[in-house]
Amino acid sequence: MFLLETLRQDLRYATRTLLRNGGYTTVSVFALALGIGINTVAFTAYKAFVARPLDARDPSTLVNFALRLRYGTINARFSYPDYESYRDHLHSFTGVIAFSIDQLRLTAGGVAKWGSAEPGSWMGRLGVLSATAKNAEFASTFIVSENYFSVLGVSGLRGRTFESIGLPELAASPSALVSRG
Repeated sequence: MFLLETLRQDLRYATRTLLRNGGYTTVSVFALALGIGINTVAFTAYKAFVARPLDARDPSTLVNFALRLRYGTINARFSYPDYESYRDHLHSFTGVIAFSIDQLRLTAGGVAKWGSAEPGSWMGRLGVLSATAKNAEFASTFIVSENYFSVLGVSGLRGRTFESIGLPELAASPSALVSRG
């Protein structure tokens, strides 16, 4: 009983003090609301874009490997021939996939790589680069190997994925999948 009476007295005193200093109270409440709002937005965005679970059949079995170079530095980038060699010769894994994140410029004349066209890149080998593109919009792309969906154990919501297309046909007529996320 004594605790409740003390709590009630403390709340009345706090209310009287806050009402006496209206400007200070307004600024304090606004600062708290702004801070809470910004933190809510930041953590929601982090959870939605960074900390979301992987879309895979069994994400706990996925590994990402990299090369440790002579001086201790780590290189997680591999060339396409390296990927093909790992894919064909590593039998410790169910499958090996390759991916690259890139920005592409979309124009009425076709697709061009951000900056200049690079014929040696994956997109260059597939023949979808155009160095003469102007008046463009930009798109984030996730370029993946043909076995990407089968190794992850996922399928497209509509249409087909790359597994149903042979490599010669895929190289002759490049395909794209559109993501809703």
